[in-house]
Amino acid sequence: MNSIIFIIAIAVVAYLFHALVHAENI
Repeated sequence: MNSIIFIIAIAVVAYLFHALVHAENI
């Protein structure tokens, strides 16, 4: 099943988005 890869991909995107928002919030 590719569900694990899909979940990991979403987690990575969410982490990068959160890091970007936090960086712009300086």
